[in-house]
Amino acid sequence: MSAFVLDASAALPWCFRDEATPALIELLVRVSSREEVLVPAHWPMEVLNGLLQAVKRGRVNQSDVDIFLTDITAFRIEVDVRGVSEHMATVRLLAEKHGLTSYDAAYLELAQRMNVPLATLDVALIHAAKAENVLSIGSN
Repeated sequence: MSAFVLDASAALPWCFRDEATPALIELLVRVSSREEVLVPAHWPMEVLNGLLQAVKRGRVNQSDVDIFLTDITAFRIEVDVRGVSEHMATVRLLAEKHGLTSYDAAYLELAQRMNVPLATLDVALIHAAKAENVLSIGSN
């Protein structure tokens, strides 16, 4: 099995049944089967923020969030804490070059550095990945 970088935009729909697609279900199967997943250091807070916003909007309840958080903590997700300081200049260049937020550029930088695909639903990030010759998955 190969590793991939997981953007929050591709992980959060797992909590929302109405957003399930075959491609996202396939990603969930890959993650559930203990395939290695890489994420930048901000990923846990980005996912948590998405869940909190979903609770505020009434899309999910607290119990759904608790189950989701328990599930994702059981997955083999490696948080790249070194990327924060060691690769900030590259993240900045990617963000400026492609008009991305620094958060999204951090996903692209990690996928590029580790030479693995990037799982995302973010259209701008998909375009930037293509321009940087990084395979994007999950958006089909």
